[in-house]
Amino acid sequence: MTSKQGIKDALGNVSDEELQPRYKTVYTPDSVDLESVESLLNKDSVDQADCLTILSNSCQALKADFNNYLLDSYQTLEYTADRLTYTDISNIARFVIWKFKSNDSVCLDKIFENAEIILEKGNEATRSLIIVGLFEDIQNIGGWHKVDYYKGFDQWLRPNSKKAWKEVIDFWEKERK
Repeated sequence: MTSKQGIKDALGNVSDEELQPRYKTVYTPDSVDLESVESLLNKDSVDQADCLTILSNSCQALKADFNNYLLDSYQTLEYTADRLTYTDISNIARFVIWKFKSNDSVCLDKIFENAEIILEKGNEATRSLIIVGLFEDIQNIGGWHKVDYYKGFDQWLRPNSKKAWKEVIDFWEKERK
């Protein structure tokens, strides 16, 4: 069996429909207001809770989707000690691929703009959340859904994001050899 065949067998028949949320819709884009995140963006250091707040307030569609995810996963919108930040940011990565594959890129510029600011201002754990949580998950989910993650997001990546994005690709390319 070739490695490509093994990957195909492992993934099965992944469809783009699987990108659509499977949780109950309580919030819709027109039913949510974005929180002002300026004070968070102006902090000297952005932590993981701030990171999720900033990213999820990038646009109304993401805010509604993220709120629905939070209600389904935690039964609250509040940031609590039992939150799994890498799982939370993975939901944002799924949203990015879902919108990308739907040719609905309205939110992507703001998401990646905010990710760039978080990379610059985040503490080490928060930078890892962006790089390993968001960027690597976008690449993984994108790969499953036949997205060109090598170049497909270049128009939205800022300098630090582009560097980190490429480092993730290079790391996994080296691991495969």
